[in-house]
Amino acid sequence: MAKKSVKNVNETQKRIIGKPFEKGNNFGKGRPKKEFCIPDVLRKLLSEEITVTNKAGKESKKMALEAICTRAIVQAVNGDKDARAWIANRLEGKARQPIEIDGKLDQNIQIEDKRKELENISYEELLEKINESLSLN
Repeated sequence: MAKKSVKNVNETQKRIIGKPFEKGNNFGKGRPKKEFCIPDVLRKLLSEEITVTNKAGKESKKMALEAICTRAIVQAVNGDKDARAWIANRLEGKARQPIEIDGKLDQNIQIEDKRKELENISYEELLEKINESLSLN
């Protein structure tokens, strides 16, 4: 069995440590590029300059995002509650809304027991149980 020369061993080590795949290797293409992403398209469109006409008929150029925000501010000042809420949500973040669950702690256990019970019955038996519960109501 022939020994590897020192030069060949060092080249192999360099390739493993630095880059595991040689250039032109079809197996190391990496992650595919993303195709279509709505937020990226929106960012691009909102950063474009548009022509805006005010009430007096004067035209000016603004970024689309700036025009939208200006319009929201005008609407909020004029009393639009949705515009005010939109601005507040953008500035402060949406308020947390707690979720209250009414019921007993045992109720979750009963539901899990019922689910396990229904897993072990046939389709016909399940239909019978459903019909029974509907006829009771």
